[in-house]
Amino acid sequence: PPQGDPRRVVHPVSVPIVSVVAQGEVIGNLVSRRDDSDDPQGRYRLYEIAGVAHIEKYPYSALPSFADQIAAAGAAQGSPEWPFNAKCDPEIPLGDNPLLKYSYDAAFFNLDQWVAKGVAPPKADRIQVKDGAIVLDEFGNGVGGVRSPFVDVRVATYFTTSPGPGTCAELGHSARFDEARVSQLYPGKTYSANVTASIERMQKERYLTPADAKQLKEELLKPAK
Repeated sequence: PPQGDPRRVVHPVSVPIVSVVAQGEVIGNLVSRRDDSDDPQGRYRLYEIAGVAHIEKYPYSALPSFADQIAAAGAAQGSPEWPFNAKCDPEIPLGDNPLLKYSYDAAFFNLDQWVAKGVAPPKADRIQVKDGAIVLDEFGNGVGGVRSPFVDVRVATYFTTSPGPGTCAELGHSARFDEARVSQLYPGKTYSANVTASIERMQKERYLTPADAKQLKEELLKPAK
């Protein structure tokens, strides 16, 4: 039953829980949504990460190289660029938004602080949902949730689903704005300043660890080749 329905019973547990949900998983997880709590018998935080799909490129970067997979097993699934047998239609580059891995790092750190030192994690807004769908802003990105430069300093639309067979419905991809639009949105050095401010806010609010904040700055602000 939905939140607020008297038939819906949430059984509290005595250990703290920090749940991280990508935007692409929000609709499927609405039934398990519940309020944050500091009750000693039901300590809970939910972080819904705006602009992130269930499946992005980064988990596959830890796999053995394509050549090593073939050497070990005689075959490998997909290709080095596309680690699946079925391709989407139309074909897409697999999303490369790295935010989910950083969100897990922050969640683990906050959970450790909660357990070891009693330092309660921050509380985040939920991603907005209306009529069973994610509410999108004028750029096509999710509204609400844990905010980041990807959705607040916008240079692309981050899709959390893709057309096609198999797992395509869970695969993320992005459509970057053309340079003229980016220049119009962020004249001069305002893009770098806004990205830096967004990352520093995330670190201050404990949605990024200091190490990940530094890494994300390097990734987003590295000079174009």
